Amino acid sequence: MTAQSLTYFSSLPSLFSPLPTPKEMEQWDLQSQSIGFPGIVLMENAAHAACTLLLRLFPSILKQSCAIFAGSGNNGGDAVCIGRILHEAGAKCTIFLTKDFSSYRGCSATELTIAKNSFIPISPFEAFEPADYQFLVDGLLGTGFHGPLREETLHFIRKINAVTHAVTIAVDIPSGLDGETGFPQPEAVHANATLCMEAIKQGLCMPQAFPYTGKLYSVPFGIPKSIKQQYPASAYLLRTQLAHTAPRLVDNGHKTMYGHVGILGGGDKATTGAANLAARAALRMGAGLLHCIAPNALGNDIRLSLPEIMLCPLGKPLDETWPETIPENLLELFPRLSSLVIGPGMGTNEHALHFLGEILHHKDLPPLILDADALTLLAKEPKLLQYIRSCDCITPHPGEAARLLATTSHDIQNDRQKAVERLCALQKGVVILKGARTLIKQEASPLLVSPWDIPQLSIAGAGDILAGILGSLVAQRSLWKEDEPSSLLLAAIGVVIHAMAAKELAKNYPKRGILAQEIADAIVRVRTTLSTKQNRSSSHDPSKNP
Repeated sequence: MTAQSLTYFSSLPSLFSPLPTPKEMEQWDLQSQSIGFPGIVLMENAAHAACTLLLRLFPSILKQSCAIFAGSGNNGGDAVCIGRILHEAGAKCTIFLTKDFSSYRGCSATELTIAKNSFIPISPFEAFEPADYQFLVDGLLGTGFHGPLREETLHFIRKINAVTHAVTIAVDIPSGLDGETGFPQPEAVHANATLCMEAIKQGLCMPQAFPYTGKLYSVPFGIPKSIKQQYPASAYLLRTQLAHTAPRLVDNGHKTMYGHVGILGGGDKATTGAANLAARAALRMGAGLLHCIAPNALGNDIRLSLPEIMLCPLGKPLDETWPETIPENLLELFPRLSSLVIGPGMGTNEHALHFLGEILHHKDLPPLILDADALTLLAKEPKLLQYIRSCDCITPHPGEAARLLATTSHDIQNDRQKAVERLCALQKGVVILKGARTLIKQEASPLLVSPWDIPQLSIAGAGDILAGILGSLVAQRSLWKEDEPSSLLLAAIGVVIHAMAAKELAKNYPKRGILAQEIADAIVRVRTTLSTKQNRSSSHDPSKNP
């Protein structure tokens, strides 16, 4: 299956939150005005929604002094309106302007006039005295800003950042960040929280934005649903509700209904445990049957303490290397497999490279998940990338992505969005670029962004667990009640469940120390919790009870 369209994801707001670029957000705003929404109404809506959230997050703000920093653009107008609403609710607000009053135009000028006529103190930025304020609201620059910062604005930002005793709230985006890339230009306001108008902007979800945004909040203010669907965002944030869509138990089921996963790996004697971890995750994710495929002499090393693993040994009893051609027993197994994970502990020598080529040239393969050593081998022989199909998936970490793109890990991390685009251009399968805020994409699909940065996942073997989860989900795709999901959607579900399992473990291991196999075992607890919540929900619906 090919990647779903942008419109598909905009139609599932409970599963995917839009992450518009600044230009896409501007389009939403302009289209809303074109159907009759006055700009000042949208600004007022946004400010009222932001204040409702602010009062919930920081109720003490009404008893404190609050400095409102307003640039001359619409972001400054939002900040002025927020200041007026807080002031009328009881907070002691002062508005600080970065330019002369007469320099403000449009809605921002209107908001300033209303604030002035409401007797709210308004002063130039130079009059700001940090010691007088417990809350700071940053409205210097909006999402339309892109670098580099002017010296004057850099001075304003540095003065705000020098205040260490106050809570800093950014309106829509911390001033100085690029809303598309998330990079400071070259500095930015360090906010404790960022209130993103209507939707979180794409750049704010990138790891480089972490030190500046604080906690991100989406503040819907009335952009019509029809406009979001007509002009869909190019990126979406994964939501935990995706985990609820994982396959459920089937009445009168049997093991073959839950899929048959193959794990081709463990060909390197030093890393046979990687194939074991992938197998463990696939079984914990609910696969009904599982075969590990490896050189004959290494099969028992892979099985270890998992007797549930069936073996497909290749070659003679003492063979520790991959065969020259695909053995008959593997050719017979292929039609029985629902998915095939290739790479965990496979090795990267010439035997492994040749055998990977033999596999990819085979015509009747189940959907593939290419991970770990398989990706390193593909980087050695890029011509093999042409055999990856739209139903397949590659799961590189930054180092593997760098090998595939003939660059460095630093370059990958410096522009992860571009790296994913380039990986998609190399082949037709789904790309999962692992790391903080994992990215998922395929061909013309939107960019899917994981909302999590989980340090406990930064361990050897965590990627093998994800590969096993994906293999199991793909193998069970026929269990969906609706149309069978695409590989792109299954990749998103797998990334969510992987993250939720790690978050579950992090409760007891806040300082790291998690073992990869424990992530696999935690999958069961996560899915049990989800099932319990679903049962509680359905128990309150009379139509669900006999």
